[in-house]
Amino acid sequence: MADRLGGRAAFAVIFAMGAVGIVALLGASHLVAIVAFLLAFGLVGETPALLSPLAVAESLGTRRLGALLGILAFFTTLGFAAGPVIAGRIFDQSGSYSTALILFAAMSIVSAIAIRAALPFAEERERAVVGETAAA
Repeated sequence: MADRLGGRAAFAVIFAMGAVGIVALLGASHLVAIVAFLLAFGLVGETPALLSPLAVAESLGTRRLGALLGILAFFTTLGFAAGPVIAGRIFDQSGSYSTALILFAAMSIVSAIAIRAALPFAEERERAVVGETAAA
């Protein structure tokens, strides 16, 4: 998919599929919902780790790729650490994980939109050069 669509588009699709899988968990008492979760989320579970270098390189270039991936890994680790705590707090307050699942699905959709909204590095560089030329 990344070869055909590009890293950013594939990353957005992966986040959207993850959101669908998370929302499917809202109906976890039904077998169909569990199967939908396994298909939607299970197929894309570890894909962000593989696509993030490609998406970062497409969006920000490769000059400081290692540093950018380090920053991304730091925030990913924070998310993985905070996610269960946040979900637990929401459960403690409401007695249900539904709000947490909706929150996490919404965050995934926002991530998909953000990665699609980021301009490819070449387009951003061209836009900056045109802006500098116009300003001069």
